[in-house]
Amino acid sequence: MLMWVMSDRAIPRSFRFMEGFRVHTFRLVNAGGESTFVKFHWKPKLGLQSVVWNEALKINGADPDFHRRDLWDAIEQGDYRSGSSACSCSTDEFADQIRVRRPRPTKIIPEELVPVRRVGRLVLDRLVDNFFAETEQVASARRTSCPASDFTNDRCCRAATSPTSTPSSSGSAAPTSPSCRSTPRSAPSPTFQQDGHMATVNPVSRANYEPNS
Repeated sequence: MLMWVMSDRAIPRSFRFMEGFRVHTFRLVNAGGESTFVKFHWKPKLGLQSVVWNEALKINGADPDFHRRDLWDAIEQGDYRSGSSACSCSTDEFADQIRVRRPRPTKIIPEELVPVRRVGRLVLDRLVDNFFAETEQVASARRTSCPASDFTNDRCCRAATSPTSTPSSSGSAAPTSPSCRSTPRSAPSPTFQQDGHMATVNPVSRANYEPNS
């Protein structure tokens, strides 16, 4: 994974030309209780394209939000991002035979050993109304896992899916500062804050500090 990240392959020309995969390895369980290691992948329809370091510096200097703006404008124009949902599967016996332990998040098994099979198609055909509610809260919690899927015994995976880590990453940590424990007031208190764990209202404005520009 380190070789992947430090290579030019990790500097995509656009989010529409970027491959992806889940860091953690999961399990698929059949009706008989037999499980298989699985790592989920994303293969873009437009293929893989990257930029070299000098190009990346120029793009970032001209527009730091280039990638987000490019994807946003493409979706607005109907040029939806699409690709294949894929997975690579292996058994416990195979994981015991190879030197790279399957569940470790820092390791990637070469595709010539474990082929990546395309199993479906995903299309990103609309923009989100609320980034927090529709993206940030999509976390890997055990209570929201899909049927026939399970987690491995890898320590990093178990820590990321523990009952405390997922709510904390969504902003539900209790405030500890004494200044935050003030008594309720009837007067409104406008701030630049919005959303949070267990929010009952999801604003749909593009910025949470309007009418500022």
